[in-house]
Amino acid sequence: PIQIVNIHKPGLLRAVVLLGPAPVEAVTGQLLGVVDGRLSDLAPERVLLIHEYKTAHYTVMLPLLMGAVLAGADSEQQVAIRNYAIPIGIAFQIQDDILGLYGDREVLGKPVDSDVKEGKKTLLFVHAYERATPEQRATLERIHGNPNLEPGDLDTVREIVRQTGALEQSEETARELVADGKDYIPQIEVAPKWCRMLGGLADYFIIRRA
Repeated sequence: PIQIVNIHKPGLLRAVVLLGPAPVEAVTGQLLGVVDGRLSDLAPERVLLIHEYKTAHYTVMLPLLMGAVLAGADSEQQVAIRNYAIPIGIAFQIQDDILGLYGDREVLGKPVDSDVKEGKKTLLFVHAYERATPEQRATLERIHGNPNLEPGDLDTVREIVRQTGALEQSEETARELVADGKDYIPQIEVAPKWCRMLGGLADYFIIRRA
């Protein structure tokens, strides 16, 4: 049988308590994601908030924090873990959205036009719409969220996102978020080995290709 060792037993209850808000946060992110559907109604801050609740909390922060609590992390370390995990988790989602538009279908294992068809709310589209010409905006409004793309629509969107600088801006935001998160690593762990691991994890989130 599998045996779990080195668990800080007083942390078991605290770890369980951490699970409580998780469904609420995920639902909150989902609700934020289904309102304000038009590109003209979206703002970068809203998209980042959606990413925080839908991805950063559940996918990154909660697993790291629960593991740390079970290992006996003190309150200051727990705060530092939150401050590390949330920005890199948001960066993870930004990179996921970039791959969802520009990635390789064979590598990703999913269609690269699904985000466009579903009208997914990403920084790429929000920044592109903000900076687009009136003609480009009309094109984005027509294509974004249209499940019946015409031949060439995907390439058109990709080009608009590039031309407006939205891709570059999204990549820069992801890099800044990773840098913000890495600033808290010394408050989590001082051993060089684990500092490198946490730093490498954060960097991987924005250089991955799948």
